[in-house]
Amino acid sequence: MTTVARLALHELQAGDADQALVDLQAVVEVVAELLHHYHVEDGRQAVLQAAGALESAVQGKGSHAAAAAACEPLVTLFEGLLRQVTLRRLHDAQDAAAQR
Repeated sequence: MTTVARLALHELQAGDADQALVDLQAVVEVVAELLHHYHVEDGRQAVLQAAGALESAVQGKGSHAAAAAACEPLVTLFEGLLRQVTLRRLHDAQDAAAQR
């Protein structure tokens, strides 16, 4: 399964930056919220680095290549968190079904 984050990263690497930058900024927000919600400390540096590189690219101060490189760990983290959240929800649903 290819996530929207991975697609946006590929678009940014290919030079189609406008929508990719917006999408990756949204991924930064989602990952930051998931890290906060699940009390995960690992990954905060990836969020900060990606956010900074994306902001620099949006302002024209940084390159799209640098933003893409900074977003690679973020996208990997996002995909891992999606799996983790999905498994937690599945286990919660199984527990709820077993209690009925």
